[in-house]
Amino acid sequence: MNSPMVNVDDQEWHSTRRPLFRMPSMTPGVAPSNAPAFLPPEKFSELLPESLSVPFQRSPIYSPDPIFFLLPQLIDALAGKLPEDAGNWESVEISIPGGKERDEKRLYVALHLLETEQNYVKDLQLLTNLFRKGLLEQDLITEMQAKLIFEGVDELLEVHVRFSQAMEKAIEDAGGATAAVGARIGRLFMDHKQILVKVYTRFIEGYSTSQKELQKLYEQSPQFNKFMSDVRKSAKNQGLKELIVTPVQRTTRYQLILSDLSKYTTESNPDYEDLKQALSEMLDLATIINQQKKKEEDREMLFNTYQSIENCPATLVSDKRRVLISSTVTLLSEGANQLRTKVQLFVCSDLVMICSIMKMPAKSGGRFLGGGQKSENVKPFAFMRWLDMREIEVEDATDQYQFGIRINHVPNANGILTTYEFSNAKHATVYYFKAEDQKDYDHLIKILEDEIERVAEH
Repeated sequence: MNSPMVNVDDQEWHSTRRPLFRMPSMTPGVAPSNAPAFLPPEKFSELLPESLSVPFQRSPIYSPDPIFFLLPQLIDALAGKLPEDAGNWESVEISIPGGKERDEKRLYVALHLLETEQNYVKDLQLLTNLFRKGLLEQDLITEMQAKLIFEGVDELLEVHVRFSQAMEKAIEDAGGATAAVGARIGRLFMDHKQILVKVYTRFIEGYSTSQKELQKLYEQSPQFNKFMSDVRKSAKNQGLKELIVTPVQRTTRYQLILSDLSKYTTESNPDYEDLKQALSEMLDLATIINQQKKKEEDREMLFNTYQSIENCPATLVSDKRRVLISSTVTLLSEGANQLRTKVQLFVCSDLVMICSIMKMPAKSGGRFLGGGQKSENVKPFAFMRWLDMREIEVEDATDQYQFGIRINHVPNANGILTTYEFSNAKHATVYYFKAEDQKDYDHLIKILEDEIERVAEH
């Protein structure tokens, strides 16, 4: 991932900032005679150790020089799903001036953490005070639409306002900017871990719905688009879709910062063990969020598949089921190579569904996904049958790209056949299919064999 460089004018940067915290003397216990209670931004760099008075990358500590910082990525929140690289910060490193003592590096990272946390709070405030409030006041969205689009944002703002204040206090209690090496940052994260998991899980649960609702407004409402254009400058030249994804990125950013903070924290520091534990907890939080993200994407995929199929059994939709692949294949006459018809195979985690094709779907990357065309009432597929993974096995065929699925009807514990029938036949049957090319064939066979084996083991 290549992050673009952005030049920010020094005057413009300073005009939007406030002092981070109360600044004590540079020497503990000794107050400078002319030091104000709060320092203006342009004076901040004068009190930094001389070795730190250099231009910074990413989040600068009020340098008088023009500054450069990396935007992690220019976010393009695609409707209905999170950006694929939303959690990828591997190439976004905090640039720390070289040749510093370990404590000075810890100081830099601690101040960087506070700076970015305060910026994050401002982004959340833009979501609630500028976008949601403005859209409601101009009757561009309903209360229900506001709830769907901004689900979980209020809770995030409330938690992070307190979190930011607690972080600032931790640094102040340690002695301020020059003594931030003693700030109990790790303990701060440990104290907030449960509430962070709670609010981020809720946000992710509603993200897919939020994006779909936003997409409809962008496509259908000229007034909505005009509002977005009008307020963009007030939102630091960011749109609603860019800002709404920042919570997902924030959790992975914590990992990066805490990792650097741990690197520059000595084992004798009271915060050392807490930092190690906090880093582990943030890794766990990211895992929870990624799992929830995947779960939401799977649920949406399954529902879109259901909606695209005429006469599809409602029991297809289940929290325990996932759509793994959908592909167009040719259904051959039983036991022969005579072409019969094009059908759509939906391979799920516990069954294979065969559908006739009413309208050819748009192909993407060699496979077809549920959803079909939404512009007309005609659904692209019609349900024919499904095959339970517990009752099938894959057979080789003699011709290229061909394979067979043998159905062995085995009643379950209640004596009920789980495979839906084409006919009333109750004996073993083989249906032969032909994939469109070698890539589709290999992909289908691997997924089918893996899932049949997995289901058999359980």
